[in-house]
Order: sequence, then structure tokens, then C-alpha cells
Amino acid sequence: MKPRTENITDAEILSLYATDSEQALQVLYLRDSALLNAVCHRYISNDSDAEDVLQDSFLRIFGNIGKYKPQKGSSLRSWMTRIVANNAIDLLRKQRKLKEMPVDDYQNLPDEDPDLDGIPIDVFHKMIRQLPDVYRAVLNLHVFEDKTHKEIAKILGIKENTSYSHFHRAKNLLADKIKRYKQLQR
Repeated sequence: MKPRTENITDAEILSLYATDSEQALQVLYLRDSALLNAVCHRYISNDSDAEDVLQDSFLRIFGNIGKYKPQKGSSLRSWMTRIVANNAIDLLRKQRKLKEMPVDDYQNLPDEDPDLDGIPIDVFHKMIRQLPDVYRAVLNLHVFEDKTHKEIAKILGIKENTSYSHFHRAKNLLADKIKRYKQLQR
């Protein structure tokens, strides 16, 4: 019988883990695998690599959940998301895909915020996956992980100003992709 996963709280999972770790991990996987898969695919454009990152992340999550201590203002999901993001960045580092982009690449794009009205979420995620690796990493860390450019620079091994400029280029590339998508939909 499939365990109940809808609306189960972090506290319930952790309590279940104390009595039945195998069932707790199954519930956790069923509850959060889609979310963590989406996080993987936001960082990693290659499906096979994203699957590897997700699998490695679950191994790390399962191996460390007994040590997890809830923090004020944080959740089990945010802890797991950080693990996935860190594993994805580690893979990009290993593959040497976090090199800085030349300044003149994508320089003629207008500086604007993307207008997401009418953009299906799956189309938006596909657009993010089409960004150059370092732009995608900076965008994800800044927008979805709420990191400052100083923190991003440290994580990715780039300069703070470079993080800032990569973020703006990523944002402008997305705005351009969205504008083109909307024109095709007319």
C-alpha cells in the first residue's frame, strides 16, 4: 500500500523517521521528488546529468536526514533544495561549465525584467535551461535560493561584479526569449 504523502508536514516525516525510517524516506521521496527534480533541471540542462544529480542528492538526503535539525525560518524542503543545488553546482564545477562569459556576449540585449504573464511554467523552465551554464547558475542562486551576489561569487568562484553582470545578462536573455515566445503565440 502506498503511504499518504499529500499535506504531510516536515514534523510528521521526522516523527515517522524516528519510528520507521524506511517508510519515512519513502514518504519523503514521494512528497518531494517532483520538486527536487525541477530544481535539478533548473541548474542542469542535460537530462541524464540532472537525473544523476537527483539520485546523488537523495542518497545524501537519506544518509543525513537523521542529523537534520529544524532551524527557525527553514524547512526540510529548503534543506533538501540546498543539497540538490549544491550537488548541481558541484557537477557544473567538475565539468568546468562555470567559466565566466566574455563581456561582449549578449551585450546588445535590452535591460528589462521578463514579463511572465501568459508563459506556461514548463516553457519558462525550458527557457531557463537554455541559458549558458554560468548564467543559469547565477540566476538560480539569486532568484530561487535568495543568495546575494557576494555569496554567489564565493559559491561559484567568480567576482561579485561578474555575478551581478551575469545575473542581468541572464535576466535580459530570458526577457528576449519570452518576448520571442509571445510573438510566436500571436
